Amino acid sequence: MLTPAQTIINAHMSERDFQQWFVECFTLLGYTLSFHDYDPRKNNRGFLDWVIMRPATHNRSARLIVVELKKQNGVLSREQKLWIAGWRANGVEVYVWRPSDRDAIVEILQANKQPRDKDAQFVAFLEQQGIRVVDGTPTE
Repeated sequence: MLTPAQTIINAHMSERDFQQWFVECFTLLGYTLSFHDYDPRKNNRGFLDWVIMRPATHNRSARLIVVELKKQNGVLSREQKLWIAGWRANGVEVYVWRPSDRDAIVEILQANKQPRDKDAQFVAFLEQQGIRVVDGTPTE
């Protein structure tokens, strides 16, 4: 449960400040390759904020993660939902994170591989967004 101070910080943290925290976090945790679309007007609508990669080492697996960062009450666009569905349909680990997710973000990024329960959580998320999932594949 969040403290009142954490609730206030999360509610007022700008996407820019959250993004700065996220970059510091993934860099410290060994994600050495990243892409951020600094001018989304020049690319496909809805492309997610970050693509980050961690190379494999002798004691941990490589990971590719795609992330959309939102303000605490930010809403995904229809195009973002379609990108998320497409990434997931191709087996890519995808997250939508908000400032209140910071503890979970650190835990997920530190993990050796994608948590298994994320698949069921993601299917539930898609269905809440009105995107039907048939045999593990999102459909319109």
